[in-house]
Amino acid sequence: MAVGWKLMDFSFLFKVPRMDARHSTVMLLIMAVTIFVDPLFGIVFGVIAANMVNATQLQSLELDSVISTPLLGSTFSAERTDDFEARIGLLAFRGSFTVSSSRKLIRPLGADIRDHEVVIIDLSGAAHFDDSAAHLLALLIDQAKRTDTKIVVFGLAERIRRTPYAFDVLDRIPDDRIVETEQQARDLAWSLL
Repeated sequence: MAVGWKLMDFSFLFKVPRMDARHSTVMLLIMAVTIFVDPLFGIVFGVIAANMVNATQLQSLELDSVISTPLLGSTFSAERTDDFEARIGLLAFRGSFTVSSSRKLIRPLGADIRDHEVVIIDLSGAAHFDDSAAHLLALLIDQAKRTDTKIVVFGLAERIRRTPYAFDVLDRIPDDRIVETEQQARDLAWSLL
């Protein structure tokens, strides 16, 4: 207890009410464990608790970074039958995607894929894809195959290219459906209808 007491920065305690509730709770729990249990256990507990809080924050940020929208037929061709017909959908990934958000994304994105004949997956804004995000992409592609939805992928930058290829995710899509630009993806999607 004496060692834990000497390690504390008491001026920090006055800042706790102004902190985010999750962070202050973790800090106070670590302080209590360090004082009343063991400083070494406090460090281990602190690392685990801080990572759990960080993962929940990342999850909400990553969930907000996915755009799923229908693309109206009128934006593709003048010879449309209905201005409000949306047979093509767009899934745009912006930012980083990790294990924090991947498991929460599969259900809503899977439902969006089911509603379209062709889905364009935009990876041009993705900064980081970990293995669980690559697995999410594989699940989405598999769901598209089950519902006869065709997938077109574009914007596969070098910084994220390795992960989907390492896990054979893009092997599930024909090579001619992986293009470089958005215009190529739009033209290809329209031709697949």
